[in-house]
Amino acid sequence: MWTNYWNEYGLWAIKQQPNDDWIEDTELALDILEKRDALLHDCIFEPHQGDDYLAALWGARLILSALVMEKMEIAVVMTNSEAPSDKELASFSLELPHPFEIELWGGIADFDGVIKWREPIPFMDWQGNFKMHKAREYVPVEVGECHPMKIWTYLVQCGYLARYPYRWKQIVIFYLHESVRNEIFDKILSKIP
Repeated sequence: MWTNYWNEYGLWAIKQQPNDDWIEDTELALDILEKRDALLHDCIFEPHQGDDYLAALWGARLILSALVMEKMEIAVVMTNSEAPSDKELASFSLELPHPFEIELWGGIADFDGVIKWREPIPFMDWQGNFKMHKAREYVPVEVGECHPMKIWTYLVQCGYLARYPYRWKQIVIFYLHESVRNEIFDKILSKIP
């Protein structure tokens, strides 16, 4: 039987909380985000129907935390098509503007494909400042629905993750600054005996 580890991680973290006050706060933050930036909302909080709502909500809370949001940068890539369904991924062809390239395969790995760029591109932080990111040969892509715990985990492990949510013709590439990733790892490692 298949185990949804993203739900397991989220539910474990929820059990560590002293109360449920975080639920209403996180739902409010997501409502505000959806009104202000629907694309960003769908990139962060578009879990699969089978995902546990509270586990997914906890993942969104981690992404929306001040620690992460203040040190995250994004780049938006315009496409010529809405995101394909899971069944269409392997045969889906997508042209991206220069200098981007994408390979989608879906279903055979932890992520649905990779995006790369062959020259520096600008990323924007939450204050509206731009910073150039050097060429990359490998950034994981998640198409359509994605458990927020998975998004948070990829950002902490890899630094980058691209999201191509359903109904959108844009791919959002997220970058989480290395200092935040190190801080998160330090906190995790300090709890291991």
